[in-house]
Amino acid sequence: MSLRVIVVSAQALTREALLRVIESSGDITVVAAVGDHSAAADLVRAHRPDVVIVDSRGCGGDAIAALRGRPGGSAAQVLLLDHDANDRDTARALRSGASGLLGADVSAAGLLSAVRAVANGGTPLSAVATRMLVTHFRSAPSPGLQGVPSAMLALTPREQEVTALAAQGRNNDEIAEHLSVSLFTVRTHIRHSLRKLGARNRAQLVALAFKTGLVSTRSAGGGGQPYVSSPAARGSA
Repeated sequence: MSLRVIVVSAQALTREALLRVIESSGDITVVAAVGDHSAAADLVRAHRPDVVIVDSRGCGGDAIAALRGRPGGSAAQVLLLDHDANDRDTARALRSGASGLLGADVSAAGLLSAVRAVANGGTPLSAVATRMLVTHFRSAPSPGLQGVPSAMLALTPREQEVTALAAQGRNNDEIAEHLSVSLFTVRTHIRHSLRKLGARNRAQLVALAFKTGLVSTRSAGGGGQPYVSSPAARGSA
């Protein structure tokens, strides 16, 4: 079954380019494309897509808030194409409900990979977005994140490890393979971690992993073993 996508961009040229790239994938279908973010929420409710791609130019955080704020709205994952973000805008997008952030220089292959990743529970973040995210949450914690360091200790060793792997940008399938556990087990750990930390989505969970020092910034690139600050995090499930 192909993934269903809605494209939201105020730029007609951008919408057309995204349509061409996505339709060339063979496994992803654009069910709607719109330039007005106020109409996007209704389209999401009508089509129930897996992923909504939001172009930050002309809408950005406002579009994400509109998609997430409608009662009874879809559980679609939001992938933001961020053109001129700073660390504050990146953090705001995550708080508004973005599941992934890509830079304007993303390749066609990178975009398609990111769509598949967010649909599978991943959090694709461009290198620039990751640096901005870490900078923001380390230098200016928001009121909603107070007390999180102690809450992070409430996670089990395996929940800490799964969170660290998620902070590397790995999706659920990759985490399950890395830890030699079932996909159901990974999803359970992610769900429990979200609940314990009061995070609304996976992207916020990743932000908290950096903010609390659970994960070192040197592990943000995605390769190799995650650096988990807590010795207990190397335990078993």
